[in-house]
Amino acid sequence: MNGTTTIAEFREAVLDPAKRRHYQLAWLSTVDHKRIAVLYMLTALVFFVIGGTEALFIRLQLIVPNNHFLQPDTFNQLFTMHGTTMIFLVVMPVVFGLANYVLPLQIGARDMAFPRLNAFGFWCVPFGGILLH
Repeated sequence: MNGTTTIAEFREAVLDPAKRRHYQLAWLSTVDHKRIAVLYMLTALVFFVIGGTEALFIRLQLIVPNNHFLQPDTFNQLFTMHGTTMIFLVVMPVVFGLANYVLPLQIGARDMAFPRLNAFGFWCVPFGGILLH
């Protein structure tokens, strides 16, 4: 949505199926630093839910002594995956998203120096997370 788009035009673009498809593809193929920052944040939110589910399974195992909800080897793997998910797939994308959104605005740039490389860097995160899980 650029600065000249009215609310009626935005509503029409979202509600019309053909325009909505174009709108979704525009978000997924964007090289705009602000949209990529939002995508970073949404990806971090998805992996935050996954990491929270892993933490829930860990806590379910530890809720009572001699619990056999998870095997010891599975518990160790889940513990490692929880830490990896929260650091590399939640915290780092949030930091990248904030920097991606704010930094070009602070220095007065129109966009990032290499916008396609910026988009490629974003797409490495969800595909890496899928590969990891």
